[in-house]
Amino acid sequence: MPFPARTSQEAILDEFERQAELGTLAGVTMRSIAGALGLQVSSLYHHFPDRAALEAALAARAARQLRALIAPTLAPGKARRTLRGASSAYRQFASAHPTMYALLHATPAQGSLELERDGKALWNEVLAVIEAAGGRRDDTPAAVALWSLLHGFVSLEAAGLFGASGPKGGLDFALDALAASLKDPSRPRS
Repeated sequence: MPFPARTSQEAILDEFERQAELGTLAGVTMRSIAGALGLQVSSLYHHFPDRAALEAALAARAARQLRALIAPTLAPGKARRTLRGASSAYRQFASAHPTMYALLHATPAQGSLELERDGKALWNEVLAVIEAAGGRRDDTPAAVALWSLLHGFVSLEAAGLFGASGPKGGLDFALDALAASLKDPSRPRS
């Protein structure tokens, strides 16, 4: 069996992610991760003090991955392009990594400096999307509206609640309405 020092946190996270994406988060155990890596379960605890720390590290990874997909979509001054690009990246991540997406939104950041840092960086990326789309710098109301819109849409889509007819362009309609509101000079400041 490999020694704990020869096993990295990244290898443990890779295996946790692999198993979670193949099944369910609840179905992944410390024992299943250790077994797949050829380790004793106790070896995992040299890298992560408990399951919650492992989940927080994987949620932080999810935040970094989502942020990396959103960042290239910024097209300053082009509201529709920026919002639709960010929306597409967000939906792509949620669809390709449903367990990681769920973990990102279900894991409390308190107690995990890594998740707090990466979660904050992801939030700042959402603020950057709004600013690039023609909004104001640090426009929290608009960023909350965008995040709520995307999370709600992705959740409804994943649950199959749009039915056979699909969302009928509802997301683009909402994004266009948000883009128009960002350019409205009468919109109140936060």
